[in-house]
Amino acid sequence: MSRDADGSIVVRPSPYARKDSGSFFTPQELVDLLFEHTLKPLVEEWRRLFEQKAAELSSDRRPKEQRKAELLKIDPAEAVLNLKILDPAMGSGHFLVTAVDFLSDAIADLIEQAPSGRQFKETRCAFFLHDTETIDDLERCFNFVPLTPADFARVNPNTGTAPVFRSRRDADICRRIYEHHPVLVDQRQEQRAWPVSYMKMFNMTNDSHLFRSAAQLDDEGFYPVAGNRWKRGDVLYLPLYQGRMIWQFDHRANSVRINPQSTHNPYLSEAVSEDQHADPSFLPQSQYWVPAAAVERHFPQSHGSSLGFRAITGSTNMRTCVAAIVPWAGAGNTLSLLVTDDPVAAACLLANLDAMCLDFVARCKMQSTSLNLYILEQFPVIASDTYARRFGPRYEVTAAELVRDHVLRLTYTSHDMAPFA
Repeated sequence: MSRDADGSIVVRPSPYARKDSGSFFTPQELVDLLFEHTLKPLVEEWRRLFEQKAAELSSDRRPKEQRKAELLKIDPAEAVLNLKILDPAMGSGHFLVTAVDFLSDAIADLIEQAPSGRQFKETRCAFFLHDTETIDDLERCFNFVPLTPADFARVNPNTGTAPVFRSRRDADICRRIYEHHPVLVDQRQEQRAWPVSYMKMFNMTNDSHLFRSAAQLDDEGFYPVAGNRWKRGDVLYLPLYQGRMIWQFDHRANSVRINPQSTHNPYLSEAVSEDQHADPSFLPQSQYWVPAAAVERHFPQSHGSSLGFRAITGSTNMRTCVAAIVPWAGAGNTLSLLVTDDPVAAACLLANLDAMCLDFVARCKMQSTSLNLYILEQFPVIASDTYARRFGPRYEVTAAELVRDHVLRLTYTSHDMAPFA
């Protein structure tokens, strides 16, 4: 929206609005609703037929093995595995990814409710096999040292799902890490290793009506002020941070370069130079700005900074888990936030998330490009009470103080980080 010369408000469609906001994606709520009315009734019907047949066979006088073989012919878990789903206009694969998530949960429920004959003490498995000859590779296939239910529960206690181990050595390292350290959130015990809460501030599709580009703000009579903000009277707009803009311990890693001539991707990441990094007043260029009042509703300024991590990543990237302290500003859904009122706790947890050993584990967890909350919650972390341990000739310094100081040196590189410092 903008004002004409006579002061009237005019709504003009942006040629890039749908691409910029990701409006081509079907909302998750609608995808879930579709599967609730299509896949769920199908799975429930298979379950009902299985239970009906089991009840009939319970009074059958034939040998047990014959009855079991007949029952397994209509095994609902096998029916789910054999199901084929076609998405002709696949696009990003959003429907298919949700279908896999839905059906994997269904299989887990069916197996959990199955009789003991469907359950096993251990499993022989392998990952990333590209040909049949690899089956004989003892470092790739877990045949002689199988994975037990305890291994799955230890590595993924909340979901019980399988991690992705590329080798036997990867599996051994991960298991040993989890033997000595808790997960961030253990839903079974209802315990949190750190006092943080999870937040996604703005959805790039549903909240796009709040976003303004620099050109739009200029047209509406706003002017730039310190802190990469725009102001008009008492109305203030804050930069909208995205996942692409941060790197480990660095909220100034990339600017968003705008190329309106490109119809394919007019917004690209542009790395911040060393000279720009050396300037404490420099701030990266944002794609959008959002009203400070909207940010305040989600995250009051009194809370100060927050810990953000890239929600879009991959196990083949230079680093998989990328986190940084970000100032009080807007955050799109590609930058998920962990919120705490304790800045020292935020510094220590940030050191955990950006550690090389946690990144190794993250690579064994990521099976797609989305670092979802359920994955993050099952990352191993050093428990908060461990940081009370003291060091030094007279034990005058705690581990929390040591880590805090190092994180501060890496993070406090610009004036907008002063509230966190």
